[in-house]
Amino acid sequence: MFGRGWTGASPLLLSCELGISRSTASAFALACQAMPDMAEAALAEALRQAAPCATPNPLLVALADDALGRAGRMIEAVRAIGRGADYRPYRSFDLVLRPPCVPCWPVV
Repeated sequence: MFGRGWTGASPLLLSCELGISRSTASAFALACQAMPDMAEAALAEALRQAAPCATPNPLLVALADDALGRAGRMIEAVRAIGRGADYRPYRSFDLVLRPPCVPCWPVV
């Protein structure tokens, strides 16, 4: 999976056209990969706090869930946070990860 070589020593930029679906799914997948002992629900909630408009792409989440052996927990965590807030002119967000520690909460 992408990001395996990322150590967290420097920022990693994830981008898609609007920053709502594909990049947020990728950020969630990377968070789950970087912190395998942290509950998927906690990571999904951290994503929601960092990016209120986030609606992670279900197919990307399902592929990552399978690749990481998360047994459907990533899929359920994204389902639990639901659809993000309506899109407005978007701002970037920080989902700060310090593997293997608990993430710092978002910088807004």
